[in-house]
Amino acid sequence: MKAANGSNDSRGIGLLQQRFQREEFRASVRALLMTPLMGPAHEDFAGVRRQAEALREWFSRETGWILQVEREGARLYKRPGDLADAMRGIPGYDRRRYVLLCLACAVLERADPQITLRLLGERLLELAAEPTLDFTFTLEAQHERRELVSVCRTLLGLGVLHRVAGDEETFVRAGGDQADALYDVQRRTLAGMLAAVRGPSTWAAQEAPVTLEERLRALIEEHVADSEEGRRTALRHQLARRLLDDPVVYVETLDTEARAYFFNQRGAMAARLCEAAGLVAEQRAEGWRWWMKPVC
Repeated sequence: MKAANGSNDSRGIGLLQQRFQREEFRASVRALLMTPLMGPAHEDFAGVRRQAEALREWFSRETGWILQVEREGARLYKRPGDLADAMRGIPGYDRRRYVLLCLACAVLERADPQITLRLLGERLLELAAEPTLDFTFTLEAQHERRELVSVCRTLLGLGVLHRVAGDEETFVRAGGDQADALYDVQRRTLAGMLAAVRGPSTWAAQEAPVTLEERLRALIEEHVADSEEGRRTALRHQLARRLLDDPVVYVETLDTEARAYFFNQRGAMAARLCEAAGLVAEQRAEGWRWWMKPVC
């Protein structure tokens, strides 16, 4: 009797462990989809580290996205399934602020392990003065200092910068020599900021893409094996990315090939994605919408 009870207890513990592993994996998938650049302070980072191997395998198989997990943080190299979607991006950011963010990252890449807000601004001004940028920025007006501070706060939120001392708001209001802040630069996190397949600086001047759309496509263009299986895998990855990343996927937005694959494989795809991420897929008649929502 004791042996039987011990066996039942062991099975019960095993089932609980399996359930915990499954739920932790699902929570980690959702967390990485929401926070693809994740610092060690994130509440789900410990789970992501424990599930790292399974997560890497799943994202690679289902979406073609690369996942890198280290002690300093995790980076899911997400690439959008739809480049024309203007709803993506950092809240409150326009093109000008994205330029400032890129320039700030360029400054930090060349900086010492610590940098002040004022020094970051001064070096950013030097880069902004490059004639080919056709970009005007100074630190004289309060609204421009606030733009710089907004970029710094974005980098703080992403874990690229850690504040050591000082106050950004004082810098915005006063702008004097005594109004400053000091940051540690987290280089490993900074290195993960760019999710492109190919860096913009790798093109020769005469080969560089010209228009914004061409540049975006060139940055994320991935190699596709010249075979039926390679093209089918690329199509499956593209659809999985949109199903996981978009609240609604309209069938009318898919090209003919993607639409045909979607109609044939949507049941199997939805089952795999929902099981791994803990989501529910719902197909609705109006507009042939396909979307996913978290399980209650």
